[in-house]
Amino acid sequence: MSSIIDTNCFLNHILSLMKQWEAEERMAASVDYHPQIIEILSNPHISARNHCVNCNTTKSPAWRRDDLGKLLCNACGLYFKTHGKSRPTDQIKCGTLKYKRPKKQRICKNCGVNESSCWRKNGTLCNKCGLHETQYGHPRPSSFDKLIKPPKGNAHNH
Repeated sequence: MSSIIDTNCFLNHILSLMKQWEAEERMAASVDYHPQIIEILSNPHISARNHCVNCNTTKSPAWRRDDLGKLLCNACGLYFKTHGKSRPTDQIKCGTLKYKRPKKQRICKNCGVNESSCWRKNGTLCNKCGLHETQYGHPRPSSFDKLIKPPKGNAHNH
């Protein structure tokens, strides 16, 4: 399956380059093009003319450069900037990563829960403890977890 995807990526890249070369040849052979079209086709910021030297993609929301000035797509450029080395091509699947980072297992340093709708204080406090500490200025008492609250709407009116 992976070799089929790699082959498709390669063929798409070759097709893109052929279209680019064909357009450049037509532009060079003809003087009938409007000057604005020539300007657009020769503009290095148009993404169809760009390709990443690392993963060979021609589509990117932004283009970056490595230390040698070579053109990189946004993903490869950010990887290079962060890690100081080229983005591994064995992790690239038509411009996207093949793997998903495993979720970091978090445990609230106050109450010990490992699941929360939102983590606070750099991922060290669960949502309940983080909100309590922000609102009251001190850690949430662990006795709060033992309190059983009656479900809403079940109160008896006397």
